[in-house]
Amino acid sequence: MNSSSNKRILKNTFFLYFRMMLVMAISLYTSRIILKTLGVEDYGIYNVVGGVIAMFSFLNNSMSTATQRFITFELGKQNNSVNKIFSTTLLIHFIIAIVILVLAESIGLWFLNNKLNIPSSRLFAANIIFHCTIITFCINISQTPYNAMLIAHEKMNIYSYISILEITLKLINVYILYTVKTDKLILYSILTLITQITITLIYKFYCVRNYPESRFKYSFEKSLFKEITSFAGWNLFGSISWVLRDQGVNILLNIFFGPVVNAARGISAQASGAIMGFISNFQVAINPQITKSYACKEIENMEKLTFKALKYSYFLLLVISLPVMLNINYILRLWLGEYPAHSDIFIILILADALAGNIFGTPLMTSISATGKIRRYQVAVSTIILLVVPVSYICYKLDYPVYSAYIVFIIFNLFSGILRFYYAHTLVGFSYGRFIKTTIYPIIKVSAFAVITAYIIKRLNIDDTLFRVSVSIISTILITLINIAVTGLDKEERGWIYNSIKTRISHYYAKSNM
Repeated sequence: MNSSSNKRILKNTFFLYFRMMLVMAISLYTSRIILKTLGVEDYGIYNVVGGVIAMFSFLNNSMSTATQRFITFELGKQNNSVNKIFSTTLLIHFIIAIVILVLAESIGLWFLNNKLNIPSSRLFAANIIFHCTIITFCINISQTPYNAMLIAHEKMNIYSYISILEITLKLINVYILYTVKTDKLILYSILTLITQITITLIYKFYCVRNYPESRFKYSFEKSLFKEITSFAGWNLFGSISWVLRDQGVNILLNIFFGPVVNAARGISAQASGAIMGFISNFQVAINPQITKSYACKEIENMEKLTFKALKYSYFLLLVISLPVMLNINYILRLWLGEYPAHSDIFIILILADALAGNIFGTPLMTSISATGKIRRYQVAVSTIILLVVPVSYICYKLDYPVYSAYIVFIIFNLFSGILRFYYAHTLVGFSYGRFIKTTIYPIIKVSAFAVITAYIIKRLNIDDTLFRVSVSIISTILITLINIAVTGLDKEERGWIYNSIKTRISHYYAKSNM
């Protein structure tokens, strides 16, 4: 990676992390106040009605990935086809919105009024929420190409600012909800709709003003339409396989062990999701660079970017997850008080699965997606992912422990990752030798030392007191960071970090002496 790319990725990552921390903090606060203001019953109604709409979200999710890939690819080629791509994806998103609107207002509405367990006194409010949520969801779909345009242009600062504005508006909504005396459930759904309309208009205004290629011009090119929808369709196949894996294992846990274990799995999913959010921010910042490198036929630079992104993602996850895994019982008690049995081992194994997955993770998927040739890749990898469910079923039938499915997760995640790299080698030309030398070998060295260090720290940490746990977390993070710097980074990477720190210190002292 050249110096300008490094600086851009670092800057974008900073903005994304700042956004995530603020959004998380305000979301935790607002969810607590909303629950208190609406009450348990109305809050439950709002979530279950929203869940009916969420069932249709898989159509938009697969298309979002396709939109991001095609817009970024065309920008990387630096030609005049970006507007055609943007207009086509916007048209497709409009069609998706219409399809979801029709499905929701027919099947969804029937399901709401005939199958959901909602008190008759709140059925009118539930229907108002339903219609507001549908409109909100459809508006959000139309916003996706504008989000993709910002990310493709690597304007993470604007993306972050708008996200912060959105969460601020939600905070204002909570204040209005708290002070106005009316049906708070209906009011909350209307305020959410107004917020979504406002944010969508801001995205559109900024993009149209700053990027002429984001001005919609109707053009229907059959071959382009087919190419984008085909790409989205195969992405949809992959997304469904992951959903079936997770939900299939969730059902197996319920069948074999009961709902208490499902609660433990839910807790572990929340914890791991929060940690994985840190990694996804870095990957969002670097993914456009990978796609643009392929578009410019800079395969060597693309390979270097991908390998470094895989390594850095793994190290970042290791630094965050290792102290959590080491002190999981105390963290769970601090967070929840009493927590469901098996939550601790589930979280440890989910984080281990995430570490295994990150070795062959999102940057590698982005590299394959950049080629546009994903059919065989999605079929092969998705088949391996789906095998997790029957293999887990066999394990439970043979009376293996409750956490067996997570061991299967890790094994099959590694298998699918190896297959993923095979396709990156076949489609893009990535080198096995360079991957082992620059990514796998440093990861193994760092991980081996980290495990040994974690074991020693755990043995020394006799009592789970706040002081001892704090010392354990801080010492684990510091030792892991030193370990990464010494054994995980090469000379060039250490030099870049040293020079970056030195430059920033020099700038700080220069400003102080002015």
